[in-house]
Amino acid sequence: MTELIFLDVDGCLTDGKIIYTSNGEFIKEFDVKDGAAIEAWLKLGKKIAIITGRNCPCVEKRAKDLKIEILYQGIKDKLACAKEILQKLNLDFSQCAAIGDYFNDKALLESVGLSFKPK
Repeated sequence: MTELIFLDVDGCLTDGKIIYTSNGEFIKEFDVKDGAAIEAWLKLGKKIAIITGRNCPCVEKRAKDLKIEILYQGIKDKLACAKEILQKLNLDFSQCAAIGDYFNDKALLESVGLSFKPK
């Protein structure tokens, strides 16, 4: 049974676009439907872990708003990060799903029990 979902951000929780402000910060747009699904999953007592290659304060804010406790930003090796998370939670990859869309998600997507790649 799936206990944990690993999520990428760009292209999975967003449309993959990055908007830069005039002072060099960037903005991401999140969908409320994704948020509702995440909240429903967490209410079941399940876990969400966001592992993303970028660092963005807006991702930290979104995770906090949704009560996602596991957030890793600026990660190059997502599989190694996932292994650390699973060790802390005493879970294995067969109990996990992952949603990712880019080459740096490939190893993680191939390691979990259930994987999804948005178009």
